[in-house]
Amino acid sequence: MILKDSVSRSKFNTYRGLGNTCPVCSSHSGKCKWQNYELSAQNGKITPTIKTLCMTGAGGYGNPDYHYFNDTRDGQWGVYIPLTDWNEHRGENYQATPAEKEEWVKNQQLQRQALLEAENQRRAESLPTHERNIAARNILAQLSLNEIDRQDLIRRGFTRQQIEEIGFVSVEKFQRLKEPVNPRFPGVNIQGNRLSNGSMAGILIPIYTVTGEIVAFQIRNREQSKSRYRWLSSTWEKGRDNGASPSLPNGENPLTFSYPQLLGVVPVIRSIGFAEGTGAKPNLAATKMGQQVIGAAGGQWLSSPELLKDGLERWRADVIDLYLDGEDIHKPQVIRRWVKLYHQLLEWGYKPRFMYSGRDIDELEDLSLLRPI
Repeated sequence: MILKDSVSRSKFNTYRGLGNTCPVCSSHSGKCKWQNYELSAQNGKITPTIKTLCMTGAGGYGNPDYHYFNDTRDGQWGVYIPLTDWNEHRGENYQATPAEKEEWVKNQQLQRQALLEAENQRRAESLPTHERNIAARNILAQLSLNEIDRQDLIRRGFTRQQIEEIGFVSVEKFQRLKEPVNPRFPGVNIQGNRLSNGSMAGILIPIYTVTGEIVAFQIRNREQSKSRYRWLSSTWEKGRDNGASPSLPNGENPLTFSYPQLLGVVPVIRSIGFAEGTGAKPNLAATKMGQQVIGAAGGQWLSSPELLKDGLERWRADVIDLYLDGEDIHKPQVIRRWVKLYHQLLEWGYKPRFMYSGRDIDELEDLSLLRPI
């Protein structure tokens, strides 16, 4: 039976992060998603439910406590709703048998073991930093920055010299390379002659280590209506689920380290700044404040504790300025993330302080508005 359109439905949300796992396959990678849904019958009966699109459950191989309808048209996801809601809607009382549940649990354990083995294999094959740096700079040498993207960066506050020093370049859909690079670099196809950016075009952002090597890239989407930032990763290419990801050999995602002196600005502040993101915010914070700044995609500094601790120890500063975005104080989940980071830094022996102006740090023109809170 095909799941028909509902009376009303919401946008899809992703199952991402610990505590927000897909109920069909238990994954929290963000590849599975859900939406509020209403089942409608010809007699007018409406049953509220949650529709889950599970990537692992395509073909009907999902949790027996969930009713499988069909796969999506592209075959990527299986469509499921809770069996209890389906029973209520149909006036039935079917329950999964103990044997079905036992079989599902066994399959889940096998899948989890296979994923762990694949993850360990990826880490073992992950390029070391110096080889990533060679491949990354080879990629940058083959690309240039178009005028549309250049003007976008200038509008955001960068000078032409800073744009060149950071190494921003443009990528187009299914970006090809003139000369092949190491195919083990994250975001390069198996032949090494094309980037795995698919249909996303925009600005390629180099991610720098604390010692100045480039280890990964993010893309800033030129289309504002779509997801704005994305890691360049080989895993996004069809058939390469175990391809090279941005994660470093220790399993952590890269952080980006911005030095003002490399951007033509003399450091004037001894403290270290934290600004969310990998592109404009940490780099503009470094130039505006005259301060070394650490950036993290999505503000996830604590997802890379080894990198973070190493960077802080190398930069040898006691005080850490946490630059909140203008809207952060109105977002409880973001504030919880900042508070967790604050307490972790305290535990490590640093002196963090929240800095706030009512605007994002990269948009701030009057620095006198920035105050500790």
